[in-house]
Amino acid sequence: MAEWAVKIYRNILQKTRGGKGIAFSQRAVQYLWAREGSHVWKCAADPIESAREWCQRFGVQEDIAMVEMDPVPGSHAFAFVVKDFVDAWAHHTDSFLVDSTCE
Repeated sequence: MAEWAVKIYRNILQKTRGGKGIAFSQRAVQYLWAREGSHVWKCAADPIESAREWCQRFGVQEDIAMVEMDPVPGSHAFAFVVKDFVDAWAHHTDSFLVDSTCE
């Protein structure tokens, strides 16, 4: 288990006297997990720059390849491939779809 997850669990136990005395919801635990755990993957305020920086730092160890893209005026984009996943599923695939998020 990741060090930050253990920290969250210990924090919950401390605040609830070993799990007794204070009722808390699953949502409250998830919020704490998301807030505390975000430092692992959030590298910048801008989501695209954050993803790019994360891939530069951890891409090799996570088998992720960044994909160069031609700039498109008026857009801000970043692409990457999770190589081990693609390799594992390539023989099951006859088409490949690209997902995008726009604001």
